[in-house]
Amino acid sequence: MSTRVIDEAAKVFADPMSYADEAKLHAALAHLRAHAPVAWVDVPSYRPFWAITKHADIMAIERDNTLFTNSPRPVLMTDEADEQQAAVGINTLIHMNDPQHRVVRAIGADWFRPKAMRALKLRVDELAKRFVDNMMESGDQCDFVRPIPV
Repeated sequence: MSTRVIDEAAKVFADPMSYADEAKLHAALAHLRAHAPVAWVDVPSYRPFWAITKHADIMAIERDNTLFTNSPRPVLMTDEADEQQAAVGINTLIHMNDPQHRVVRAIGADWFRPKAMRALKLRVDELAKRFVDNMMESGDQCDFVRPIPV
């Protein structure tokens, strides 16, 4: 087994504020790609995890679903949130591995094909224009919640 590389820059993943500071986030990621593309992150309030920052490594992991799995922790969460999610038993596509992932993904695949997305974009554009036009007609103030139906 190889030695775990620990780099302080990888703590950026567990700091919610870093995602609001684009320059800080990109600097940390560039540093990690150059110096520690596979880093072990062990910070308070989170279970330890690997930070993989190079595209080629991520793609290799994505393709090797016999060695790497999505479950039980596909999303970075605090210890507390992780325990709550486990207790609820959430099982979405990102939690699934093949062959279950492939079967469930096929159910909705047609909805996300380019043709379907183009049709959806046209409908969303139409609705957005209609609602913005309605708001514009209401003057300089608008109660957004009431006139905009869900």
